Amino acid sequence: MKKILVINSSPRKNGNSEILCDRLIEGAESKGACCEKINLREMNIGYCIGCDACRRNDGACVIKDDMEWIFQKCLQLTSWWFQH
Repeated sequence: MKKILVINSSPRKNGNSEILCDRLIEGAESKGACCEKINLREMNIGYCIGCDACRRNDGACVIKDDMEWIFQKCLQLTSWWFQH
């Protein structure tokens, strides 16, 4: 089974971009894929402050926001793909 993470960055709920994301998910799921959609407009994501702490701390950011959760989702998906 394929896993797909769809990231919608549009600030407009039910706008064209979200409709396209939903259609992509429908098509992929009809072929047996497992899909998950993330709407960035619903997330608390701060701006990079350029402190370079991530370079000194194995990629850990000092800003504790939803970006950490999104990174983990991406890493999980990446490791799943390499195992299959």
